[in-house]
Amino acid sequence: MSEEKKQKQVRNKWADVITDYYRTNRQIHKQDQERYAREKAEGKKEPWTKREILMLAVCILCGIGIILRWFLCEKC
Repeated sequence: MSEEKKQKQVRNKWADVITDYYRTNRQIHKQDQERYAREKAEGKKEPWTKREILMLAVCILCGIGIILRWFLCEKC
């Protein structure tokens, strides 16, 4: 009987970590969406952030590079 009392309930710690990570990110995402909507309604939010502009510029440059390689590469 004393052995039964000493045994602990085994929990899946990995599942706890994943669940906590998922819940936390959902909460952060919800807060960001609310802040974005509030700032846009107040007129403070610009349509493009610096990060969005940078990502668009990188995509455009990559597209131009692919097109140039396709036209200029004879053996490809």
